[in-house]
Amino acid sequence: MTDKLIEQCISIVEEQQLKLRFEKLNYDDAFALGNYVVETAKENYSKPVAVRIDVEGVTAFYCLMEGTGLNNDWWMKKKLGGCQKTGESSFMNFLKIRAAGRDDEFPWSKNESSFAVVGGCFPLCLRDGNNIGYLMVSGLPHQQDHQLIVDSLSGFLGIDVSSVLGIFPRD
Repeated sequence: MTDKLIEQCISIVEEQQLKLRFEKLNYDDAFALGNYVVETAKENYSKPVAVRIDVEGVTAFYCLMEGTGLNNDWWMKKKLGGCQKTGESSFMNFLKIRAAGRDDEFPWSKNESSFAVVGGCFPLCLRDGNNIGYLMVSGLPHQQDHQLIVDSLSGFLGIDVSSVLGIFPRD
């Protein structure tokens, strides 16, 4: 992937992170959003996924679709670690490390027991920018995990945003 394409993806993910914000997010909202993610996955992707939503440090939604399991849970925890470290989506972490061409600017990313620098975790922020939780997905190629989250948030919130899949194609 060229530097220009990486920069285009970074720009798109920045837009996604700025626009896909909530007026409020409670446990009932998280449950509805989680079900929306599961239905979006069933309708638009050919593989099962695991979905987890944390709100204020509490797992408010958790679903392992048939065909997923502990491995997916392990990946979600590691994606969450990077997202918590930077406050940005795990796909943005991946893109920034790719853009830098090296990971020495991101020493935390070398700790593979705690972090996975791949798409599939997205911060859930209120409109004022306050981070209130995280949405995690595992089961698809990582750029599709990211886009499933974005498609779900976009549909759930009724906000249109660009997709990275036109630049960073599905595998």
